[in-house]
Amino acid sequence: MINNNNLFYEMKCLSSSKSNYRRLEKLVDVSDRRENFKIFNIFIQNNIKNLDFLGINCNLEGYEKEGSILFESSQYVGAIPMMSSKNIQIGDFCVTPRFANTKKFEEYTELMDLLEHSIEYEIIDSAPLKSEFMKPPLYLECMKFINLFELVLKSNWRMFDNINSIEKLPIGEVDWKKYYLNEYKIENRLRFPCKKNILNIFHNELAKLKYVFLICQKEILSTNTPSKIRNSLSDKLHVMGKKLHKLQPITVDKLVVKASEKQAIKNTKVQANKILNSHATKGVAWRVDFNEVFEKFIEYLFKKTMNIVGGSVHENKTIYSQNPFNKLSLSHLEPDIILEKDQTLFFVDAKYKSHFFNKSNLTSSLKDEIRKDQHQVMAYSSFSKSQDKFCFLCYPSAEVNYEKNRYMNNINGTETHLYSIGVPLSLKEMNKTISSLSLIINGALADKNKSAA
Repeated sequence: MINNNNLFYEMKCLSSSKSNYRRLEKLVDVSDRRENFKIFNIFIQNNIKNLDFLGINCNLEGYEKEGSILFESSQYVGAIPMMSSKNIQIGDFCVTPRFANTKKFEEYTELMDLLEHSIEYEIIDSAPLKSEFMKPPLYLECMKFINLFELVLKSNWRMFDNINSIEKLPIGEVDWKKYYLNEYKIENRLRFPCKKNILNIFHNELAKLKYVFLICQKEILSTNTPSKIRNSLSDKLHVMGKKLHKLQPITVDKLVVKASEKQAIKNTKVQANKILNSHATKGVAWRVDFNEVFEKFIEYLFKKTMNIVGGSVHENKTIYSQNPFNKLSLSHLEPDIILEKDQTLFFVDAKYKSHFFNKSNLTSSLKDEIRKDQHQVMAYSSFSKSQDKFCFLCYPSAEVNYEKNRYMNNINGTETHLYSIGVPLSLKEMNKTISSLSLIINGALADKNKSAA
């Protein structure tokens, strides 16, 4: 989709979109239609670094005058600046989450709260983005800082501050030179310029964190933040602001994390440094990897499912090679999740790919991708001692659905049951998804018992 709000192009992740040359000619700066193919090639080469960063694949199709350019997005969401064939900035290429509609990152943020998993977006040096509303979603990092900083405020964090004051008695560190210069006046004889260490709630370190708090407060209350998130945090921001209203903020570029500090304070300072860094670079090309989000969500769903059907969940189980120095083999295998029930193992692998959205258009390259995914999860299942081996291959989908396949080895009688499961990345559909996964697991166990009988 082409937009006029300083956007060159906008599309969903894990999708493909085609636009004919004529729709892009003015933006790309085509002077002669007879050289469309050549000019569009130059355009792609001028933007190849940024396109690769955002995981966008470009292909030219057709003839000089009536051809088109095909954009294919990957698991990344973000924005990059685009240059014309003459190296003039023409707008931004934006990739939005596939599962979210007009709210873009709001549902993703809710997922992050559910999974207790922070967003990590990457940036590269580039020209500044032209579209203001496609800057990196700083409010996501701000939310995490606010939650961490709230814990620090509740802990009544105190530190010693070095205070200059005039005292009636010489206490602390006295500046005798300054006293000598003024003591000739009789009224200054009992006025001693001193430096004292005072245990203070409103100390300099807290003042630096208040500076970051004000950045976060401004971002969260701005129109860049979805209204649902803005409303949910407004009361908390008001209470925290009242606690800090007497404290003058200190401008800072980076906070120093000390080894002697409590873990809560360390975590808050680390997050504050992320905010400060993001605030300084929020106008450049950025991306977020949704593959990690999907893997965490699948892990969460299967944990809830196993609470219903019974059994255990094994996370981060790495299978190591017994000969790690062999250069022709893998040093280890890492299934996302292993489920165990009734002495049966289910190997689960989550793939944030668009296979379930492209069922009606299975190209040869897409079939190769599916084959690779199936080989991978079936390799994991080879570590099960059971005659019946079970594999769950999970992909994002608009609704819950699955396809079941069975592979039998006629030599030794072993069977591999492969389930390709479409899972909607949506909180609204979560309970329905958990129920469906429960039925799939119970159905798989019932099939195993039938074959054993």
